[in-house]
Amino acid sequence: TRPYMAPEQWVGKHQNEQTDQYALAVTFYELISGAVPFASIFETGDTILMMNVIETKSPESLPGLKRKQNKFLLTALAKDPKKRFSSCSDFVNAVSGGKITTKNTKSTKKGPMGKIILLILFLVLGYFGYDTYQKNEQRKAEQIQGTEQARLESERKAREQARLELDLELE
Repeated sequence: TRPYMAPEQWVGKHQNEQTDQYALAVTFYELISGAVPFASIFETGDTILMMNVIETKSPESLPGLKRKQNKFLLTALAKDPKKRFSSCSDFVNAVSGGKITTKNTKSTKKGPMGKIILLILFLVLGYFGYDTYQKNEQRKAEQIQGTEQARLESERKAREQARLELDLELE
C-alpha cells in the first residue's frame, strides 16, 4: 500500500531487495512511533502530494530510539536505494546492535541470529497488522451500524410526522 511504497516504486523504477527494505523500515517506524512516516500526507488522498513528499522529504527521527538507531532507520528509508543497507538482515542487525556488512556490498553470510531477529520482527508485524485490521473492521462495522440506526430513526420520525399530518386532515 502507498505508505509502504519506496520512492522508486512511485516512479516506476526497478525494484529489488532495497525496495523491500524500505517497506520493512516503514513498518518498523510505525511500530515504534504508532504511525507511518508522513501519515498526514496519506490521509489527504492526493497522490501527487504523496509522491512529491516521498521523493523529496526525509522522515523525522524518532524520540524512542537511540541516535545510532535513528541513523540506521533513516538509512533504510533513504530515497536512493543504493544508499540503503545491502539487505533487510543488515538493517535489522544494525538497529538491534548486531554485526552488519558495509552498506553498499552484498552480504554473503547471513548468521542465524539475523534470521531469528527477522522472524521475530515479522511475527510481531503480523500480529500488529492483524490487530490493526481487526480494529479497522470493527470501526467500519460501528460506523455502518450508526448510519443504519440514524436512517431507521429518520424513517420513524418521517412516519410519525406523516401520521400527525393525516390526523390533522381527518379532524
